Amino acid sequence: MEKVNIQGVPETMLQPLFARAAHSQKKGHRFYDGKAIEMVQQLDYDFSKAEKDTAHRVLIFVTSQHYRCRCFQVCTKSQIEAQRSGFNLERRSSGMSAL
Repeated sequence: MEKVNIQGVPETMLQPLFARAAHSQKKGHRFYDGKAIEMVQQLDYDFSKAEKDTAHRVLIFVTSQHYRCRCFQVCTKSQIEAQRSGFNLERRSSGMSAL
């Protein structure tokens, strides 16, 4: 374990990392970030402040919702373009690589 001794702005950067790791370990998570879990486990740091910070939990939720909306937008755009050009949708890529 690596001892972390930071304060101020650098310390606040650990909170989103912890929030991603905590969310990834919940049952029914909307995304999984194994690297965040690995990094948090390697740090010798008191994450009790981050556990109490509900603002970051909301941020994680909003971020995951934004990603889902973006995926829907790309897939819908791909389908509309396929219909306009007369191609069979199954033959075209889903457009997910555009994210």
